[in-house]
Amino acid sequence: MDAYAVLKLAGSLALIVAMIYLAAWLIRKLDRHQARMADTIKILDTRSVDPKHSVVVAEISGIRLVLGITPQSMSLLQVLPQPLARVDPTIANSPSGSEDSKAFDTQVAHARGQP
Repeated sequence: MDAYAVLKLAGSLALIVAMIYLAAWLIRKLDRHQARMADTIKILDTRSVDPKHSVVVAEISGIRLVLGITPQSMSLLQVLPQPLARVDPTIANSPSGSEDSKAFDTQVAHARGQP
């Protein structure tokens, strides 16, 4: 092999390595962008039934789903109801009285999103 052929081979190899690094950089850049946009799916909990089977609680666009996962498939097991809003325990446990019950009613209405 003459010097020109060796130089051509080295240049081609350098170009291929540079293209691989560029592709890896682009994939990482796009993956970070996708991770920011994929906030609609959240895995809330995972339990392993055995080494190949598990149960997952996922929230997709505010809907909670219980999914059965196997190596071959994914199945919807249950759609969970929305969690109840939390109420201030100091108001909920206070002795009954007209002022206390009005405050409790106001807090329940507020938790439900009513004015």
